[in-house]
Amino acid sequence: MVVCARRRGGAGEADLKILVVTHGFPPDQMAGAEIYAFHLARGFRARGEEVVVFSPGRREGLEEYAVREEEVEGLRVLRMQNAFRDIHSLEDTYAHPAIEARFAEILDRERPDLVHLHHVIGTAAATAPLARARGIPVVITLHDYWFHCARGQRITPRGHLCTRVQPWRCALCVGKKRGRYAFDWTFAFLGGRARDAAGRGGPRRWLEFPFRGAARLLRELTTRPIRARLGAMDRALEAADVLLCPSEFLLERYRERGAPDRKLRFWENGMETAHLEGFAREPRAPGEPIRFGFVGTLLRTKGIELLLEAFAGLDPALARLEIHGAASGPDPAGYERRLRARAAGHPGIRFHGRFPNAELARVLAGLDVLVVPSLWWENAPLTLHEAALVGMPVVTAGHGGMEEFVARFGTGVTFAPGDAASLRAALEGLASEPERLAGLSTPRRPVRRLEDDVSGLLDLYRDLVAASAAKKSPGSPGSR
Repeated sequence: MVVCARRRGGAGEADLKILVVTHGFPPDQMAGAEIYAFHLARGFRARGEEVVVFSPGRREGLEEYAVREEEVEGLRVLRMQNAFRDIHSLEDTYAHPAIEARFAEILDRERPDLVHLHHVIGTAAATAPLARARGIPVVITLHDYWFHCARGQRITPRGHLCTRVQPWRCALCVGKKRGRYAFDWTFAFLGGRARDAAGRGGPRRWLEFPFRGAARLLRELTTRPIRARLGAMDRALEAADVLLCPSEFLLERYRERGAPDRKLRFWENGMETAHLEGFAREPRAPGEPIRFGFVGTLLRTKGIELLLEAFAGLDPALARLEIHGAASGPDPAGYERRLRARAAGHPGIRFHGRFPNAELARVLAGLDVLVVPSLWWENAPLTLHEAALVGMPVVTAGHGGMEEFVARFGTGVTFAPGDAASLRAALEGLASEPERLAGLSTPRRPVRRLEDDVSGLLDLYRDLVAASAAKKSPGSPGSR
């Protein structure tokens, strides 16, 4: 996604043109980073900036990488078609000539003063270097571990957390994906659809296939693709002027990986509050079960299966579990059916399905405690901050930015990550002593608001743009 605020220079008009890049934009994508970027876009626009959005997405009838203009809540949105049809190697997941060409066209046409990058899934790692090559300052907000993990979460399919980034282990971790990419490439190459088959007739493709296939296989059996990816991502980080980290934990992980220390900066995400206005918790009569809630995407790495396992041992007279959200992944319907079947034996567990973000206040009103049991090192989940805004206690895994959140705001308890018995004990402790909830309902410090975040970012942008202009001015150091 790209967000632009146009410089015009007239009285009362925008003085900056800001290009913010991420991997999706509402209403298509409604996860944390996308919602945060959307709120920032509206915040910039409210300050008088003209805003335009560039986002990868999927639209019927569009050719791959074609761009169509739309409007979302008054924001001009440019959607680039990306159905991920041309993913034939690990490299294709972060570097693609057609996508890079589209982004370069947008840079040259829009001529932004600054690029703010939120993510590169669906775009390319080269977005930051392409902007830098044009003398445009770059800010990157780091929302997860994509810049040094091909899965983005530093957790293997079997649930093992990667305390260190080791290319040989990464190669094994994404081996299944790489095998699928190679399988897809085989048919794409022989059918003339792969990029490296361009200009080759059928007989030539079949003659070249054994040699090209063997070369690919030999390359994929080594760590070279992983090292090449890490190198491209390192260049993207080096192209940035500032790297913003919404948690100290995430900042340390990037520092360990060699991200430029002078560029790393802790930057707490600002929260939109309009969708929480009018919040009023539904009363719970004395003696009624405590209402625990899970709010978000139903994924294994989010800890939903762990939560169901832990809750299975709780007395329904003490606690209920309200699950709000829908499954995601390769087979969301099948996964959700399996989750519901697993919970069918407990009368206190209810699934409510997907809900619009605008209805979050209604969802939270029916809960007493929010549970965030993620298996991976989540950085700064918006749901935790939203819970703090409405005075709702939380139970969360004791690692990553989640543990940091509890230490900073004091509104929850933690449990041993990945441990169902520990989670059950935490839930049972609060259910058995509901009087403890009052002491966890008031944050020990305020949650940062969106308007403060927008103001801080605009100040940062202006400093970077001014410094860039000074470098370009005649006679200044670095202008030649």
